[in-house]
Amino acid sequence: MRPIAVTLVLVVFTLLSPPVAYAVKIPVGDIAIDPNPVLDPGREPLQFRRGDVRADGNIALSDAITLLRHLFFGDPATLPCADAADTDDDGILTIGDAVAILSHLYSGSKQIRGPVVACGADPTNDFLGCDSFPACIADPAPSDAEKRLDMAYHYAPVHHQDASDSGYRYDMLARIDFNGNWDMASKWEAAATMGVPAAHVYYSVVSTATHWYLVYAFYHPRDWTNESFDQEHENDMEGLLLVVFRDGSRYGKLEAAVTVAHLDFYSYTPGPTHLSAGAEDLDGNLGLIDGSHPLTYQEAKGHGVYAYGGSHTEDGDGIWYYPSLPYLGHEEATRPALPTPQSGDTNPKAHYKLLDIFEAGGLWDRRENAETFHSFGSFRGDDGGECGDGVTVTCSENSPHPPWGWDDVNDGPVFAGELAFDPAHLVGRYFHVTTAFARDYERNPYAVEIVLEELTVLSNQDPSGDRSDPYFNLYFGDGVGEETHGGYGDGIVDGDSGAQVSWVLWDPPMSTRINLATAMPRNRFYTIKSTVPTFRIRVMDWDNGSGDEWLMSPAQPYAEERTSGSFTYEFGRSRLKVRLTDAPGGR
Repeated sequence: MRPIAVTLVLVVFTLLSPPVAYAVKIPVGDIAIDPNPVLDPGREPLQFRRGDVRADGNIALSDAITLLRHLFFGDPATLPCADAADTDDDGILTIGDAVAILSHLYSGSKQIRGPVVACGADPTNDFLGCDSFPACIADPAPSDAEKRLDMAYHYAPVHHQDASDSGYRYDMLARIDFNGNWDMASKWEAAATMGVPAAHVYYSVVSTATHWYLVYAFYHPRDWTNESFDQEHENDMEGLLLVVFRDGSRYGKLEAAVTVAHLDFYSYTPGPTHLSAGAEDLDGNLGLIDGSHPLTYQEAKGHGVYAYGGSHTEDGDGIWYYPSLPYLGHEEATRPALPTPQSGDTNPKAHYKLLDIFEAGGLWDRRENAETFHSFGSFRGDDGGECGDGVTVTCSENSPHPPWGWDDVNDGPVFAGELAFDPAHLVGRYFHVTTAFARDYERNPYAVEIVLEELTVLSNQDPSGDRSDPYFNLYFGDGVGEETHGGYGDGIVDGDSGAQVSWVLWDPPMSTRINLATAMPRNRFYTIKSTVPTFRIRVMDWDNGSGDEWLMSPAQPYAEERTSGSFTYEFGRSRLKVRLTDAPGGR
């Protein structure tokens, strides 16, 4: 017995019109017919699901109706995939195929031949074919850039921006070119008339084999004050670093955050993780919302960033910023309403769009641009537009920094900008790590990789008659172009006080190539890709008591200005082989 729905559909279509001739003519007479025709041997057969006449990914009543309209009225004149309508796979479309679809839907009949449950190719050759079946075309694999953006949105902060009633707009998140240009000396004045800015946040993703490092940077056109005996400046950018352990899952596990508040960094963990206090103390707990989004807080006027909680919580006049893709389902930069007293909304919200620091023509590409930067790692900014009152409030020029210039001035051998360009070194010092921890990068567009490969001592310079004990002084610039930092004037590598490696090779054989990968505790280093030189180095002989001797002639440091290549330096008394490459992902 046919289901009522099937009977009604068939009666209606039978009464409305006689069937039209279907376009495929079946050969008759004495014409030889190939039972297994190969219609287009050079074409890969399309995959489809039989019964899905409309090729929209679902088998529904509308599929049976579409087939009947096609057969009876010629509307549509053609089907996107005739094979999908051929439910019994006999190579002919008939009213019986529509009946099979209806029976499949309403009586649980299995009259439709495969492929049905999953997409597949037609198992038999016939004259019907399949021109288009969008529902079975797999989405192209996401690009690496799309994967990084997806990662950045997954962990993007839910951000509370405190605001002051005497300058709400200056505390709202904006993009640097909110006024249509990258002239950083125009921002203070433009902020006075910018209206309510659409919310944007800058980001970057750097990775090692064990961790992802995500930087988020919040821009404001003014760091301002309305208090006496204070300082303000044009432009401001502060933010945070998130540390994500690659545990084999799609997004890994968020382990820690380091936030930037002026000249201090603050460390947080979201409960127990593989990271605990190292050389720096933990400053509190990092709250999460919806499982992955850190709750962060940014102060009004000065815009220091902290984990949300304790004294850093909303006080009735701030703005909540949400990442747009996770919370709206698409990317969009929206504008917050002005809080009280302007609108009566004490907690307005907005959704921000992420901007890749490394996008073509973006922030990183402009790092040497004099319109945007006063010097490497320092934004341009002047004292015009009533910045400072000239009496009790001063205006500091060229003060703020992008992420590769952020610095905690009291964190020892961690140089300015390492939070962005060498975060693994920063994290390895700030935290005690109890899981696998790689120091070399799979992707790091900020950096140039320096590898000290081989050393040969050619001339003994030890005055006591013993063999020379070589060590290096290796210097390279930090995120603001400085080669030394707080008490580490002897460089990244030194005999006893290197910022990253202290090392002496005792009594090596003369005129023998020494493999530094095995001789040194670490022979690979990362410097930011900046103005030349890429590095400076000197090779010295360690002596107790007497002064150290140069294993170089002439006795002066060597400066390398190139950023890629393999080089063998003949220093007279020694020979050094070095390899330079853009860190993976760099440009």
